[in-house]
Amino acid sequence: MKRLLKIVSALLLAALVCSVAAPAVFASEAGATTATTAPTTAAAQTKLELKALSSVGSNQKNYLCSPNYSNSTDNYSFNVPDWMPSLTVKITGPSGLSCSSSSVSFSESNGVYSGTFELKEKTQSFSVKFSSNSGQSRTLNITVRRSTIECFFDKVILRLGDNEIAPKSGSVNDGLVYELASGTKSCEFRLTPRHENEVFFENTTVRADGTRVVDAANAKEKQTLEYYRYTIKPDLIEGTNTFVATITAGSVTKTCNITVIVGDPNANSAAGTTTTSAISSIPPVSGQQTVTDYGCSINGTTMTLTNASTGVTQTYYRSDGTAADSIYGTWSASDGSGTMVFYADNTCLVNGTSCGYTLNGTALRIESFTMTSPSEDTGTVLPTTTQAKQSGGLLGGMSPLMWVLIGIIITVVLGACIFMIVNMSSGGSKNRMPEDDYYDEPLYRDSRRGRNLADFAGDDYGDYDDYDRGYGGRNRPYQGRQRNVSFDEYDDDDYYGRY
Repeated sequence: MKRLLKIVSALLLAALVCSVAAPAVFASEAGATTATTAPTTAAAQTKLELKALSSVGSNQKNYLCSPNYSNSTDNYSFNVPDWMPSLTVKITGPSGLSCSSSSVSFSESNGVYSGTFELKEKTQSFSVKFSSNSGQSRTLNITVRRSTIECFFDKVILRLGDNEIAPKSGSVNDGLVYELASGTKSCEFRLTPRHENEVFFENTTVRADGTRVVDAANAKEKQTLEYYRYTIKPDLIEGTNTFVATITAGSVTKTCNITVIVGDPNANSAAGTTTTSAISSIPPVSGQQTVTDYGCSINGTTMTLTNASTGVTQTYYRSDGTAADSIYGTWSASDGSGTMVFYADNTCLVNGTSCGYTLNGTALRIESFTMTSPSEDTGTVLPTTTQAKQSGGLLGGMSPLMWVLIGIIITVVLGACIFMIVNMSSGGSKNRMPEDDYYDEPLYRDSRRGRNLADFAGDDYGDYDDYDRGYGGRNRPYQGRQRNVSFDEYDDDDYYGRY
């Protein structure tokens, strides 16, 4: 029995020792864990987390940082084109932070901290420090590098309404060709270039007569960025339309040729060529034909004409300033003596006079007509054509405009006479308003007509109700509005509330 009591006592003592030692062991382990994790928590409390880092160039395009932003990295760099004059760095984080920089002034708007600065050096560096009211802080080190970055067209999209039209052939580098249905009057281009400084768009479409749809002086327009792209909406003509998109970046220039064919591609093509062309048929005119031959040399914007009979040479310049080896277009004499306009249908204007022309290689022949014997050639390069005035008589020398005016006057007088004759022959039956087809009553005739002076003296002119009767006279008084329609009736959610 004593032995059993000793065993029980020993077990109780052991249990007592374990109950006392266990909390101490657990406390030491917990203390060890707290000791190892406490520094990490303290570090997390001082690390300020931001959301994004980017930059916007002077071309309003975004440039991304390298490496990609993360809260574990504090050193970043930006690569921008060497032509760029300024850059705006944007840092997104919590609102209300204290922001300071070594060389750039930052301002906040809804948690976005922006700083704009000039780019003067090939490499520029600065730091930005953020601090919060809770004691967290963060410093970003930023480097901006300027280098030669090639500009290019990333996307060229043509749209008709809500539909995007795929090109028939070509590429941005080789030129794009689109085909649209006949009758299409306009379209929309969306250009998305990269690393560009300026964007220009020019309509170079030529009509069948050799003239440009848009004058060269106004055809090339600088475009404005809109939603990170450039949107152009040119007008189209039937046939082949041509456009040139140009981007510049410093000393680098890139172009993209765009062709839009509406219906038949030859609808506005030239009727002949500039090397071998036959003169088109000229309406017969009574009189004598004048033919002047020239030696013709065209070099870009300059044309030199040498009169074959006199040897006199004169220089002409293309008015639109467009360099081409074609004769089509408007040419002005270097001494201001006159102009020549050549069209693709082998007709031309010489000082405003219609003529025909043939160009075979360097031989240019201009044919005109005169009503009388032509004047002697004075040796000037421009063939003068005058339309002789009719001599003698009262109307001698009258211009065609006067003949047109006289014709209009005669037509008006004859029409008035016919109208009066018809009304007189039909009596008073025609004295009816258009509404008489629906009313059997004649128009109201004022009973005051045919009265003497005493009758008028007894009239009460203070009562103007008699005059408020509209088109129908007293027999058809003015009915007023059938409904009292107010604007509130149109404020119906079922119809207008959706727009």
